[in-house]
Amino acid sequence: MLSNSNLRHCIKNCVATAFFGTPLDLEEISWKKYGEFNPLSFAAAKFRLKTPSTTALMFASGKIVCTGAPSEDSAHEAIMKYFKMVHSVVPSAVCLDICIEVYT
Repeated sequence: MLSNSNLRHCIKNCVATAFFGTPLDLEEISWKKYGEFNPLSFAAAKFRLKTPSTTALMFASGKIVCTGAPSEDSAHEAIMKYFKMVHSVVPSAVCLDICIEVYT
């Protein structure tokens, strides 16, 4: 049996959330920023980044959930890239409440 001193933790997936402070027009943002949005199947728009390799779900309320980041720093970097993407379409957006939720 392994003792706790022999176990190593390896973070492979950080989940981060944020709030962009304003309602979002997901159709417009998806169209201009190459996201996927089908309101008949799911209420969020899906976006992907290559670097850091993450996927995000954006909701019309202005909330975002970002998954797949390998570290806290890359999760924060990804949220900021998604924010810049949204801010270019919705100038009234502000990035609030970035929170790292889960490590696996």
